[in-house]
Amino acid sequence: MLLLKSFVWPDQAWRLEQLDRAIASLRVDPPQIVDGDVIEELPRVLAARREGAITVVFETAVLGYLPDKGSRRVLETLEDAGLERPLALISTQRPATDVHDYWGLFLTTWPGGERELLAHADFHGAWLEWLV
Repeated sequence: MLLLKSFVWPDQAWRLEQLDRAIASLRVDPPQIVDGDVIEELPRVLAARREGAITVVFETAVLGYLPDKGSRRVLETLEDAGLERPLALISTQRPATDVHDYWGLFLTTWPGGERELLAHADFHGAWLEWLV
């Protein structure tokens, strides 16, 4: 948690407050944390999915930090896993190349790989404008 807090810019107290609230809520029901390289670990995590449940992958920035080949491998892994069982990807990215003041919150579901823009969002989470 201290590492996460160190990534918040010092003049953005509201972001630290949001992070503290998120940490408090996760302490009530802690998620399983998988440590490792997303390119290597995602196939293993998806292979261990429970039968009859939809798996949700949440990604807001990691693909932007991977080389193009790595991002493609992650997306291919999701496509392949979506052929086997229901899967959803919630992700953020620019909704269009000519838009610079907000990002989009997208939902992609498998089977099928349909992608839907759910909301416009501030890149750092200051606001969210639902479209659906």
